[in-house]
This record gives sequence, C-alpha cells and structure tokens, in this order.
Amino acid sequence: MKVLVTGADDFIAGAILARLAASGWARPHADNRPLPAALRGKVTSLQVNASDAKALARALPDFDAVVHCSGPAPRAIVASAQALYNALA
Repeated sequence: MKVLVTGADDFIAGAILARLAASGWARPHADNRPLPAALRGKVTSLQVNASDAKALARALPDFDAVVHCSGPAPRAIVASAQALYNALA
C-alpha cells in the first residue's frame, strides 16, 4: 500500500510516517517538505506541492491512501485542503 502523507515536517505527520514505515505493510511517501532526520532513508520524499491541485491530480493515482496534515498556517490548511478536494473531483 502506498500512502501519501502531506506536511511531512509536522509533528503529527512525522509520527504517522514513522508508524507507517515501521509497520512493514505501507510504503509511505512525503510531500515536498524536508523530511525530519529520523525519517530519512525510511520513507520516499515525493516532490509535489500540496496546494497545487494539478500536481496532486497527477500524483494521486499512484497512491492507495492520503493522510493530509499540511499546515500550519490557516491559509495553507485551507489552500491545501481545497487543492486535494479539487484533485480528487
């Protein structure tokens, strides 16, 4: 299973990525943010802007699931959530 986790440098996203990587059943990927040092080599970093609906639409068919943790600014949360919605529409 391939899981796209947005906001990889966030505390919650980092914890999700670490659990997915340790589980053995998921191949987690991160978005275009830098990975925390503890996750480097354990997850694949995907260069996609979570606020770019067209880029997400191109990337999403390769994934089985998305965990959306982008933020932390309110505008960034809204923009990335809207982009994800538009990419899935």
